[in-house]
Amino acid sequence: MKRTLCLIGALTLVFCLSGCQAIKARSEIKTGNEGYEHEDYATAVAHYSRARQIDSGFAELDRLVG
Repeated sequence: MKRTLCLIGALTLVFCLSGCQAIKARSEIKTGNEGYEHEDYATAVAHYSRARQIDSGFAELDRLVG
C-alpha cells in the first residue's frame, strides 16, 4: 500500500512539473506575441526561442517564428 501511494505521488509530481513547463512556454509565447504586435521583432524571436527551449512540442511555434 505504501509503495502504491509513493508511486501515485511521484506520478502526480511529474504531471504537475510538466504542466508548469507548458505554462511557462505559453507565457513566453504571449510575451513574444506582444513584442510582435509592437513591431519589436528581435524581442519576439527571443521569447519564441525561450518557449522552444522550455517546450519544443508546441506545433504553432514554427509558424510564429516564420
